[in-house]
Amino acid sequence: MTYGNKNKIKIGAFHPEKTKAEKFVQQFQNGYLLAEDELIELDVLLLALPAMEVIPFITSLKIQSTFHHPSLFNQYGNRPSYKRNH
Repeated sequence: MTYGNKNKIKIGAFHPEKTKAEKFVQQFQNGYLLAEDELIELDVLLLALPAMEVIPFITSLKIQSTFHHPSLFNQYGNRPSYKRNH
């Protein structure tokens, strides 16, 4: 969000608890609220979810179009979202 704010890029935010999303976007001039049904219309969707919550969240999205699927990236902290086997 900081990069988007500095470069005047509009960045939407969604949280199931709307008040949390509202509080978050108030910190940024170019932030705005997204409704859950708008998420599938995006080209890029950055997530901030613990690894175990990514798949349930994705499957909960009602992607009806076979032509458009957003690219998903999980940016949850600095923790890896998978365990690497050596």
